[in-house]
Amino acid sequence: MELTQANLEEVFSKKSTRDYIFELLMAEPATLHMIGDGIDLITKWAQEPATYKTKQQRKDSVLCMDIQDIVEKIFIDVLLIKGTTTLATMSSQLGQTLGFADTREGITLAAELLAVMLPIGLYGIAPLYAKGQYHVIPNMVLNNEQRLIAERGMYIPPSIDKPKKLKSNRDSGYESLKGQSLILGGAYKHHEGDICLAVLNRQNHIPLCINEEFLERLPEQRKKSMEDIRDSLIEKGKQGKELNDALRQEEYNWYIHCELSAMVYNLMLDAGNKFYVCNKVDMRGRIYSQGHHVNPMGASFKKAMIELSNKEKVDVPENFFK
Repeated sequence: MELTQANLEEVFSKKSTRDYIFELLMAEPATLHMIGDGIDLITKWAQEPATYKTKQQRKDSVLCMDIQDIVEKIFIDVLLIKGTTTLATMSSQLGQTLGFADTREGITLAAELLAVMLPIGLYGIAPLYAKGQYHVIPNMVLNNEQRLIAERGMYIPPSIDKPKKLKSNRDSGYESLKGQSLILGGAYKHHEGDICLAVLNRQNHIPLCINEEFLERLPEQRKKSMEDIRDSLIEKGKQGKELNDALRQEEYNWYIHCELSAMVYNLMLDAGNKFYVCNKVDMRGRIYSQGHHVNPMGASFKKAMIELSNKEKVDVPENFFK
């Protein structure tokens, strides 16, 4: 299949990742039964009168939502957990997944829903270490192949086509992204004032490429060695099993980063080694390139591997550097 910008965005979109996880869920009869139990538990909980006003408001909001959709989103979020995650992090993420703003009430409701669904056995909630935070611990995990596909949901790689022309402060150079603010900071920082769209368009339309020789000769390395990471964790009070678990997670995160980075590099090379990086601005008008695995404002390795695609020979006068 020919690589196009449309299918590139589709493959790496977080929506596609969630759709893939959902298909895995639907293929297992036992999982379907657990989803049905989760719907029953949440429905029963939401219908029971609350003992105070704000909790009743949260329950009422659940009854106005698609409860099956809530349960399926919880299943997907749990399967996407890398190892374990804190209950606070999971609640914040779920609150946003369900469409709530990142507010205390939204996070509180998400935590309540996670507690209500606990009996179905999809996950456990417990502190991993003495005096530690409560964690959500999945009882269902993906195999290595499924995990790699699940990890594919990422910040969309650079555009292999010239990005769309930006026409408003809520626009994107990508084909599939709609309504995003071009001002970093989300809803709190967005405005409709002049942000010099002409400059962003010019920056977005600069063709770049990867230095293949650099990529072949130098392996990507961490900013910090594992020894430095270990010392940093110890300084933060981690020890014993907690320390070893944190180090294993660091190793896993680096493995996934390298695997996905290599995938993106190869995609750019296979597409002709000519791509474009989209840009946004902050409140001061400073431009920031977007992306993770390929970004001219990323770590030193990321910066060094990127060159301008349009090259020309420069004739240097004799004795110019003397």
